[in-house]
Amino acid sequence: MSKEVRVMYDDKSIDVSKEVAFVWSIANSLRGPYKSDKYKDVIIPMIILRRLECALEKTKNIVVSTYEKNPTTPKDILQLKSGY
Repeated sequence: MSKEVRVMYDDKSIDVSKEVAFVWSIANSLRGPYKSDKYKDVIIPMIILRRLECALEKTKNIVVSTYEKNPTTPKDILQLKSGY
């Protein structure tokens, strides 16, 4: 019995310097409210969210419009629309 597994993976090269600069600009703005040892509690989740946002950028409008037409649309259909 074979099982198909879909993995969210983008094999295209990206310019990480922009992403790194973006992350550090956020870290610098958090210096007041957060101690440096707590950055990882905020920055790592933000990096993951940003990566997901970039990966889903091409299909975001389609998925959002589908959801707005019917908020009870099953997640499987939204996943198919997103391509992941």
